[in-house]
Amino acid sequence: MQLTVYKRKTDTKKDINVLRHEGNIPAVLYSKGIKSENIYINKSEFEKILRTLKSGDLSTTIFKVKSEKETYDAIVKDIQYFITTYDISHLDLYKLNPKEKIKVNVPIRFIGGQACKGVKQGGTIRQILRKAKVKCFSKDMPKEFIVDVASLDVGDVKRLSDIDFPKGVDPITKALKEVVIAITKK
Repeated sequence: MQLTVYKRKTDTKKDINVLRHEGNIPAVLYSKGIKSENIYINKSEFEKILRTLKSGDLSTTIFKVKSEKETYDAIVKDIQYFITTYDISHLDLYKLNPKEKIKVNVPIRFIGGQACKGVKQGGTIRQILRKAKVKCFSKDMPKEFIVDVASLDVGDVKRLSDIDFPKGVDPITKALKEVVIAITKK
């Protein structure tokens, strides 16, 4: 995914409101060891990209960011919304360094819901965790983790420890016994 960013001249509230009125999203670009940079992004361009992503995929989407001076890879670290309209009010972009590990929230999705034994017995699939926080190099970052629930009966669970974390992808939690998905009675 390609994203064009533009440098902000000033950081006053008035100028930020003008940017938003012109159809832009104020943002900040930062990384370890570099000074943060105030930028902005075209709102319609970014929203067009968001419509192509599944829920939760934004955190693991690597953008090819093109600025006036250079092109680099970055991920969205934080997105803020206006409370009343749910329009995007601000973005934080993190410039990736291929030699540095990053912490990201990777979405957890399940498959096999219709074939699930527990559902056929009258149970319900309850997803407790929707993402797993991991530390990895950007080249190793998984897009998502898939949990197969087809063989689960009512009362069975899948835990974080049941997820096959690829080599170089380390979970950032000591609670690998934490339940991800449970099959519960209705």
